[in-house]
Amino acid sequence: MPTILSVPAGNDPLQLESWVWKPPSVDENSGLPSDYREPQIALDWPRQTVWAAWTRNYKVYASPAPIGSAQSAAWPGWEIGPQEDGSNASTYCLAASNGGSVGMAYLCRDRSGAQGVRFHWLMPNGPGERHDLVRPGTQTEAADFRYFSSQTLCLCIAPDGTAHVLVKGNKRGEYPEDVERLYYSRISGGAVLANEPDVVGGGQQIVDTGGGQQGDWTQAGGKPDLSASIELNRRPYSRDGVEVYRYNRGSATVSPTLRITNHSSQYFGDVDARIIIDGVTINYRWLDDSNRMRPLVERDGTITEYQLPSLRYEFRPQQWEPPTLDFKHGDRGRTIPVYSGLGRKRITVIVDPDNKIDELSEDNNVFEMEYEVSWGDTEQDLMRVTDNRGDSQRFGFNDLAILGSPKLSANTKIAAPGLLQRPTTVRMIVGNPRGAMFFRDVAVVALLDGQEVWRHTIPLMDNERTLYNRDTQWYGYTGPPRRSGPEVMGGFVDIPIDLTDVAVGAHTLTLVVDPEDSFADLDRDNNSAGINFRVREPGGSLRLSVRDRDTNQPLPQAHVFLPDLYFGMCDQSGQHTVADLPPGNYQSSQLLASRPYPNPAYGQQPASSGFTITRGQETDAVVLLEAPVHVIVTALDAQTGEPVHEPMDASLKYLGTASHYVSGGDDYITPRRGAAGIPCTSWMSRRACARSRQWRTHSSGSLRPLMFTATQTVSAACSSPCPALPGGRLWARWWMATTVP
Repeated sequence: MPTILSVPAGNDPLQLESWVWKPPSVDENSGLPSDYREPQIALDWPRQTVWAAWTRNYKVYASPAPIGSAQSAAWPGWEIGPQEDGSNASTYCLAASNGGSVGMAYLCRDRSGAQGVRFHWLMPNGPGERHDLVRPGTQTEAADFRYFSSQTLCLCIAPDGTAHVLVKGNKRGEYPEDVERLYYSRISGGAVLANEPDVVGGGQQIVDTGGGQQGDWTQAGGKPDLSASIELNRRPYSRDGVEVYRYNRGSATVSPTLRITNHSSQYFGDVDARIIIDGVTINYRWLDDSNRMRPLVERDGTITEYQLPSLRYEFRPQQWEPPTLDFKHGDRGRTIPVYSGLGRKRITVIVDPDNKIDELSEDNNVFEMEYEVSWGDTEQDLMRVTDNRGDSQRFGFNDLAILGSPKLSANTKIAAPGLLQRPTTVRMIVGNPRGAMFFRDVAVVALLDGQEVWRHTIPLMDNERTLYNRDTQWYGYTGPPRRSGPEVMGGFVDIPIDLTDVAVGAHTLTLVVDPEDSFADLDRDNNSAGINFRVREPGGSLRLSVRDRDTNQPLPQAHVFLPDLYFGMCDQSGQHTVADLPPGNYQSSQLLASRPYPNPAYGQQPASSGFTITRGQETDAVVLLEAPVHVIVTALDAQTGEPVHEPMDASLKYLGTASHYVSGGDDYITPRRGAAGIPCTSWMSRRACARSRQWRTHSSGSLRPLMFTATQTVSAACSSPCPALPGGRLWARWWMATTVP
């Protein structure tokens, strides 16, 4: 290669007079072979060296020589490549910086026709190591690029020793696939002279994107965009327009398939994902074994992992903590026993969980889906559906329920008009009526007028029978009878309800089991129950005294009764206090007292007068009771006046004026003085007649009118004999008995 123009060492190349013109001659040849092609020349000015490059027989050569060299011996002619793999070189570029860096990039094609891009740093003592910027094809995989456009390879080396490579080509996996694009790579490590005569060049590649990984060959300005999805080994069915994956006993092994898709530029390097399935964490990695030389996921491409661990649901409760596993592509998945119970389960996949990859979008890195695990043994506990392929599936209901009716405890003895503004409790039965195997962490909530006021978690609810029917029947629920042992699968739950700050008026308490439907309960009608109640203000106190009307002596153990409100018993002094009686005006008939025992028994009588209850105040009231009068009734034949000998049953009822009538009494008639001071009879129960041994029930007979007479027997409590029955009349009805008691 003749030297035509040169600048002697030490002269300023920016001055025109420094250049020396030397015409070529036929005997001055640099030693290049006669069949060389496409020579390129680069000037390494700091070293006063000229570099030449050429191709011969589809191989690339390069050689340095001092400026001014005219002998062939000055050009060693190093073979750069391709070398051992049998590839053919085509287009190449030679470049040098003003800082002492010299490099060469070239295109090569292997025997299968796959193309690649290679780079070498060139140093005075020989070429540096080869860097494959584009992965060539292998026996099992195609090359990254389909082809490169002819004469588009460009190389420039900056003063800081960084080489920049640009080429136009068509890369596999890009979309649309028939478009050529410019691709760029940056290689660092070139020499930077500091007036030293010998500088060792060659270095490591770095990249603009991908976190400093070597050999990242991406579309200019492009970034990857990864997302993930999961497929399950269970065909879904449609429920309310949504696809549902539901596993049941006998098919309760969940085997997921992971798919990771890249929607943008190619990604070079490892792919990490964190997969959380019902608490089980799988740290997944697909390793890039090409040293960042080929894209692990090309644009619009998907990698699929079929060998993830499977989850097998065990239908027996035991202590269990969800494990955490490390799993990489190529490992063989194993089956993990799971003891989390029945219900709705969640799968979460996070691609690049530690944000190691600089992506075009980070918003699509999380994928979530649900599936359900159920249990059903008997036909009535199973439902049949048709999946999306038209096949039939059966699975259980997972029925959690409030059994019977919850009971709201009264926080006052007078609860009919309302509860007081103070704490109280509710008791209910939470059960597993269909006998599903077990549920974990069952939530129970109470809502007062729609606002949550209490929440509780039942750690474990299995299908063990723990309650007896005798304990649950008061709540309106009984299980199937058994010869021995408990009958009900469930347990009592006591709920504290604080009404201290609740407004006076009507309210609704709603109790809900599994409010978030965490257990895929397909029979939700029995998951909630409501209780309507009122809250009232505190009332006043009623101090009651019950005494004998004639002797004014207290009557111990007298019964006190406010209809529809209250019942109580006096102490030994005949006193009783009724607390929190609602304020208002009360009539005398609204306060009754009696003493059925001990003898002598006193019939029920009203208070002497009405009374008024005021909030926060005490009111006194007195009830006077009269001693009883016993009556014996004899039945006579109305025509003959003779006693009736057939067994009879009859009753006696007072039909006098309404002002004289007092309900109650048992086995006796209680006299009461009327307005004119005439003693009167109020009531005699049928039970008294039945106890008269004159009448017994018998078989049958014809109806006939009867005539009754009544004889008084005055108790010792009477101060004087009572006269005959007053001006009302006695009414009797009778019938022939049809059975013998």
